[in-house]
Amino acid sequence: MPMPPVSRCLQEFDHLSRLTDSTVSARLEAALDELETAYLEPQQRLVAYDAVLRRFRRPRHSQETPFSHFVRPRIEIRRDKLAVQAT
Repeated sequence: MPMPPVSRCLQEFDHLSRLTDSTVSARLEAALDELETAYLEPQQRLVAYDAVLRRFRRPRHSQETPFSHFVRPRIEIRRDKLAVQAT
């Protein structure tokens, strides 16, 4: 059974959070592109982005990780652009 797109995206983010090379940014954008193309309707894409964002808004520890600080704005920018286009 294939993994749902949101789960696939989060799994890729978990993997990327352990990397320290220069490909992280491009791979993050590729994971977000894949997530966005998995859904046909803009509203479905917004729900998917919100599901991914919830992962990075929940504090796992008392402090925010550098990776979540790096990821969250990128997701928010894409979600906000999509919300404007959908209206």
